[in-house]
Amino acid sequence: MDTGYEKNPERTWVIQIPDVDDAEGMAKMQAASWKVAYAHEESAEHNARASEDAEAYLRPGRIEMRRQLIIRAQANESEEFYRIAKNTEGEVIGLIYGESTDAQQELVALFIDEHYFGTGVSQVLVDEFLGWCDPTRAIELGVAVDNHRAQAFYRKMGFRAVNGPPHEFNDYIEEIKMERTTEMNGDES
Repeated sequence: MDTGYEKNPERTWVIQIPDVDDAEGMAKMQAASWKVAYAHEESAEHNARASEDAEAYLRPGRIEMRRQLIIRAQANESEEFYRIAKNTEGEVIGLIYGESTDAQQELVALFIDEHYFGTGVSQVLVDEFLGWCDPTRAIELGVAVDNHRAQAFYRKMGFRAVNGPPHEFNDYIEEIKMERTTEMNGDES
């Protein structure tokens, strides 16, 4: 199911709502993307941990959990946002997941196959997410301190770093919080 973007003959991918049959392809792409993003430190211990986390996405139990998340997101579209990008061969090349609760709106995960960096996939996925969000409320996300490429992308998309010390994600990745304010969302009230 295409989510409404006109098909661009130059675009080699489409955005769609994931189906449970996409869970394994999503896991493979996310595992590879995780390694690119986090397994590049000088510390062998850090790299080993990042590789372990990446491989965990491929475990049958985690793939089944993803299937359940897809089902839950489809049933609760007002609270959970899930989209994927697929190339012309039907391979998952990107995914975005976000949540909206009474407490906050959060972009929880954005992963892109490194071969599709710079093609607009991440921008279209984030644009779709921003269109789903309530523009009268701020949107938060966490990003690794060392992931300068992602931070620059999020700044381009209107997010700004929130003052405060970094916190640890997965017990080994320092992460900063970024926020897109209501002014950036177009709400002037």
